[in-house]
Amino acid sequence: MTTDTSERQATGAQTAPAFDRDLWAEAMRLAWTANTIRVGLAELRYPLMRLPAIADAFKQHLAGSLSADLTPLKDEFAGAVSELAQAGEELQAAIKTLKEIIRDLPIKTDSE
Repeated sequence: MTTDTSERQATGAQTAPAFDRDLWAEAMRLAWTANTIRVGLAELRYPLMRLPAIADAFKQHLAGSLSADLTPLKDEFAGAVSELAQAGEELQAAIKTLKEIIRDLPIKTDSE
């Protein structure tokens, strides 16, 4: 059942912005994607904060293990660096895009 604008205003219900359906769908898809990233980053914050301290402890222990073959660790760390760098670049691109969208969104005032 649909409700026209006058009925919504009479009942005090909020009216949705006057978007066409495709624009609204894209806006919701963008919002969902951005929020999914935010949730994922929230889960990563603690490990990201801990990484420097864990790395420092590893470096201290590493000094006494020079005879061990650490090639597998080096390969693992190099892979992590590569993937973190790629994720960082993708995050920077996403931030830039969202900032551009925020900047370019028209703001409607009550006087309009």
